[in-house]
Amino acid sequence: TSAIRFETNLGDIDSILYPEACPGHVENLLNYIDRGDYNGVIFHRSATLASSGVAVVQAGLMKPDGSGDYTRVIADTNVGDEPAFSNLTGTLAMAKTSRTNSGTSQVYFNTIDNTTLDGPQPNGGYTVFGRATTGSLPVLADMHARPRGSYTVTVDGFEQSINDWPTTAEPEGSTPTVGELVQVVHARRIEELLSYRLTSVSNPSLVTASLNGTELTLDHVPGATGTS
Repeated sequence: TSAIRFETNLGDIDSILYPEACPGHVENLLNYIDRGDYNGVIFHRSATLASSGVAVVQAGLMKPDGSGDYTRVIADTNVGDEPAFSNLTGTLAMAKTSRTNSGTSQVYFNTIDNTTLDGPQPNGGYTVFGRATTGSLPVLADMHARPRGSYTVTVDGFEQSINDWPTTAEPEGSTPTVGELVQVVHARRIEELLSYRLTSVSNPSLVTASLNGTELTLDHVPGATGTS
């Protein structure tokens, strides 16, 4: 019942949201989008962490201010943790600090299966509250494959070092220009509902599936074992 589109300079990222399971997180992001706060924000992090193997692209921290510097997205009140789903490829989740209930304006897309982010965590867990559509996955993969570096820029009058910063190409100068940024040009709700359908069951001798309206039902065949 809820979907959004990030129109980026690398292509559109459409995402289905989960308002029933994660109402606080969905409302939180939609508030930023409805105010226009995500128009112009950049993807400031494209990380592949050697220690954990986690790979993500992250946005929502800042945007160019038009003078060569940057300004932060003004953060709303922190949103409470609602971890329920796995950090699988293409899912949309809340970025946060080492504290519980610390998410604000920043979100990330998982570019691989980051299951190490699932389950109990010292910071309360990472809430997955949506997922990119299949057609949007190549945009995320392209974004994650772009060059990345560490740069020191001025954000709201203060110098700040940003690590794992993705750019569309290797910057010609010491810091990226606006034309070299990976940027959300416009963010909006998708009012027309996305379509979906049941296409196949890999092992019909194990499970049968049916789609009735928006409800998917999986029926296990009694006594059958295996994977489907």
